[in-house]
Amino acid sequence: MDILRDIENIDFSLLYSGSLCLDEPSRIKRLARCDCIKLPTFMVDLDTYKHQLRWIGYINGILPKPQPRRSKGEGKAAPI
Repeated sequence: MDILRDIENIDFSLLYSGSLCLDEPSRIKRLARCDCIKLPTFMVDLDTYKHQLRWIGYINGILPKPQPRRSKGEGKAAPI
């Protein structure tokens, strides 16, 4: 539940650098080698993963309803 409540402030790649608790990343941030970490496939697109976590939090009554995601082409100016 702590992960769902603090989605925006968690550095998931740092969390994957070893067996860590949620309060430890600030202590090991300067020592961790995040450049060589291979993230799981579901975490490659971190924005999509966080959006899915927000929905999980909403369904379980922990978070408010997330905003709908915009498609990649939506919101851009049309070519002239």
